[in-house]
Amino acid sequence: MQPDSPVPPVVSQPTQPIVAPVAQPFPQQVQQQVQTSPIQSQVIYAGFWRRFLAFFIDILIVETIGFLVSLFFGQVGRLSSDSIGFNLSGTPANILYILVLVVDILLTGKFGQTPGKMISKIRVVKVGTGSHPNYVEAFLRELIGKFISTLAFLLGFLWMLWDPQKQTWHDKIAGTVVVKT
Repeated sequence: MQPDSPVPPVVSQPTQPIVAPVAQPFPQQVQQQVQTSPIQSQVIYAGFWRRFLAFFIDILIVETIGFLVSLFFGQVGRLSSDSIGFNLSGTPANILYILVLVVDILLTGKFGQTPGKMISKIRVVKVGTGSHPNYVEAFLRELIGKFISTLAFLLGFLWMLWDPQKQTWHDKIAGTVVVKT
């Protein structure tokens, strides 16, 4: 008995390998928050003046708090002419200075931004992942790295002027970059 229609032969087709999507240099949620160039789909690094503005805003906030602390402890008359806003030789000012460092490390470790960076619309992110640095990396960047950046006549801060990723020495030590948000 023969069938009415011939059965086509079964041809085994090679299976296509499952291809995982290529990892973006930044996670998708962070990528949406980071400003990219319309021509290139790359991250735009924060320049010198934007970073300087963030630093200046942070200093204004710290100096305002320092002045208020000095008023509270009655040390306004002890302001020195070589300090910006308060005398760092007094105990309350030393405590304030340490507190500012701790808060700076905590904010950078938690959000990747200090208040000045938030206002300037820039963010510290880890190279390659785009996430904010963890607390250890923030400590390396904000305390140890910035100390090293100041050693050679602030050369570590100026290094960003000729670095392709606009990294300072403290960025390189912590494995971070500063990008526009």
